[in-house]
Amino acid sequence: MSNFEKRPLGALLTGDGTQFRVWAPVADDVTLVLDGSEGDDARSERLDMEPAGAGYFERFVDGLGPGTRYRFDLGEAPEPFPDPAGRFQPEGVHGPSEVIDPSSYDWQTADWGGVAQENLVFYELHVGAFTPEGTFDAAREKLGFLKDLGVTAVELMPVGAFPGTRNWGYDPAAFFAPDHTYGRPADLQHFVDAAHAEGLAVFLDVVYNHFGPDGAYAGAFAPFFTDKHETPWGQAVNLDDTHSEGVRHFFISNALYWLEEFRFDGLRLDATNALVDDSDPHFLEEMAVRVGEAFPDQKRYLIAEDDRNARHLIDPRGGSGKAGRPDEEGSPPEGRVGYGLDGVWADDFHHQVRNLTAGDDLFYFADFTDTTAAEIAETLRRGWFYTGQYASNFGKERGTTTEGLAPERFVVCIQNHDQVGNRPAGARLTEDISMPLYRAATAVLLFA
Repeated sequence: MSNFEKRPLGALLTGDGTQFRVWAPVADDVTLVLDGSEGDDARSERLDMEPAGAGYFERFVDGLGPGTRYRFDLGEAPEPFPDPAGRFQPEGVHGPSEVIDPSSYDWQTADWGGVAQENLVFYELHVGAFTPEGTFDAAREKLGFLKDLGVTAVELMPVGAFPGTRNWGYDPAAFFAPDHTYGRPADLQHFVDAAHAEGLAVFLDVVYNHFGPDGAYAGAFAPFFTDKHETPWGQAVNLDDTHSEGVRHFFISNALYWLEEFRFDGLRLDATNALVDDSDPHFLEEMAVRVGEAFPDQKRYLIAEDDRNARHLIDPRGGSGKAGRPDEEGSPPEGRVGYGLDGVWADDFHHQVRNLTAGDDLFYFADFTDTTAAEIAETLRRGWFYTGQYASNFGKERGTTTEGLAPERFVVCIQNHDQVGNRPAGARLTEDISMPLYRAATAVLLFA
């Protein structure tokens, strides 16, 4: 039984009412604040939560159903907070959470068998920018177009609720709530269902390495950060310090939630190199184990974004059941005992293509100057280019061998949201090179 099943977080419909559960290990007491609902049975009252051990507080409210809006009062803040595991934020990340019935959606693709990993061809999609309407429903209407392109999988950029009405999704605030500007949770379920009906797998990009700067109230409930480690965003997410068990539970529950209630085929794990964890097993290994336990009959993929070219991410777990520690260079541990993830986004191919075709040579592109076609071919054969050579941008040796790893374990591209959006003018590769050269690069990608 997964953590999500043993101690699910948030507001869950149970029998004739709703079970509320929140993790607040540093709070003396927690009060459930019912803000009413849009129906005729609106209730507005304050109810004491009951301590349930390990920092969890619970309360069952009889007769309370979907649509109820609620918050939690920790006693010290001037206003109650939304639920860190709330399933929907109808008024945005600063407003109350809403009780959702995930079983209300009538799935039409119960016999969906997924797409084999070797057949995955991704289309990265931002729900807000993909159509003029910027909604799940509008994107759903374009699934036939995507199928005709020849892709076999849609990767949604993060959809968790964010502050404001426009965002890439990498400023996560409400991790369990599809953003209200895109639609309601049932609309996202409908999108996934319709994609499956078209034969398309659907992956979700999730961000567990940092919180956004506004509306991320989970940090008010528990010590989600630690000063043991630093990341590009500041203090690291607390995966190995005091109270880290609850933090790990929160994020693994979140992964299982998206995979179970929305039937995503897999997750892209953003910047796993910033998930710093000195405990054993590593957080990523624990996640892989929990996902495997929760889905024994149909594969759910976990694919890391990681710039270290470190094979321990995707090497299988060892016989001891615990991954060994990678060294400081990101090399696989002795015996190649790994975390058991399914794949990794590999950037070397992209960087080489940009250098060869557009001449990019600044920052990390400096490690790929004077790229040759033969070097690109070698990268495609082995998955990534750096397998232990010195990389000036990193200031050390980078990468590990890929010997024995199947090609489908590596996801490569010639453009993605980072490589376009992080450019000063947002230039795509098509704006920097001729169309014949772009077609040639695309052909290399498609036939790789």
